[in-house]
Amino acid sequence: MPYDNILQNVIPHLVALWTILRSGFVVVGFGLIIWSLWRMAHPSRDRGFGLVWPVLAVGALFINLPSFLDTMSQTLLGQNSTQTLSYMPPASNAQSYVQFAVFLAAIAGLIGLGRGLWLLKDATKNQGSLARGLVHIFGGVICVNLVETIRLVAGALGGDLPEAVKAIFG
Repeated sequence: MPYDNILQNVIPHLVALWTILRSGFVVVGFGLIIWSLWRMAHPSRDRGFGLVWPVLAVGALFINLPSFLDTMSQTLLGQNSTQTLSYMPPASNAQSYVQFAVFLAAIAGLIGLGRGLWLLKDATKNQGSLARGLVHIFGGVICVNLVETIRLVAGALGGDLPEAVKAIFG
């Protein structure tokens, strides 16, 4: 099928997109830290330091996003997130499609993780931001580690990964 060749050519570029996104989050982290340090150096009477400390912490998490992602993955699923992009599905007709879907889920999870950290930045101003940010973080970690999450659910239901994928996708 011609789509198999297209997907096999696109998948290596998704790994590069992963690296670009991580680098972008590091730049955002540095920007947040510089902004919060500037706010500390130039405080105003009406704002105070209330918003500065959460922004500084979120900026540090953005800079250390790979370590933060590994820590969350190890805590939730018992697996490092670096194993995610090396996933190779069992040989079948749908191998390219499954691998492409796993990569897209991992990229969406990384974006969700960044969105969750961005929402945590505003947790002092908006009460709903804390809960929404944590949900985005946990959802992002689960999407990045989609294969391990499916293995965990399949193991809890008494099966293994290939059986669970066949049951879900037919």
